[in-house]
Amino acid sequence: MPEGVLGAVRVGVTATRSASEQVGLLRRHGASVVWSPVLAPEHTSWAAESVELLDAVAHRRVDALTFTSTSAVRALLRGAEQHGMTELVLTAMREHVAVVCSGVDTQAALDAVGVRAAATAGAGVEELVALLARVLPAEGDDATIRLNDGRLLTVGGSGVLVDDCPVRLTPAPAAVLRVLAQRPGHVVGRAELLGSLPSGTAGSEHAVETAVARLRQAVGSAAVQTLVKRGYRLAVG
Repeated sequence: MPEGVLGAVRVGVTATRSASEQVGLLRRHGASVVWSPVLAPEHTSWAAESVELLDAVAHRRVDALTFTSTSAVRALLRGAEQHGMTELVLTAMREHVAVVCSGVDTQAALDAVGVRAAATAGAGVEELVALLARVLPAEGDDATIRLNDGRLLTVGGSGVLVDDCPVRLTPAPAAVLRVLAQRPGHVVGRAELLGSLPSGTAGSEHAVETAVARLRQAVGSAAVQTLVKRGYRLAVG
């Protein structure tokens, strides 16, 4: 993975081990990082840096969150509860922040609270950061497309814009949009879109339909056209 690939992305990290390795790797690839150590359950309050992370998540000042263990998930949720921020944090994680984690156990812990996360197969930090790069690509890959209703759609690592207004997408619809934006106006089959989905969401073609439905909710239903038995395309002007 080339250095700088995560330029302009802001990542929140809650980690028990290899935190310095993960933070260093993220920064080498261009990301800015807000990170918190995982505190043991007997701690009654969070350190200042931990509160900073909670606040950044709750108010959507991070583009992504990474978790390396179920302990990290529990720690973040415990801190949110201590500070009366549970609903704000969970809403941000469910709807606005890309969430990436290590392993199926961590993914299951997130799924239990309604948060969809892309997961790596193993516990390696490099694998985690590489998955993040696929879920949330860096600035510099921006594409600006004029839709057939005259609006300008910009797709890039710092987010999605419609006529310069930011639109937040969860990982699956964001993955679909990136593929469609590579070939505006051309039909992309369901199988290809299915293969683009983050691990953990790429279970069946129903996952593609769900991702497209959420994409339409975010950018407008007319922006994505369905071609029966063929696939989907961006409706360009």
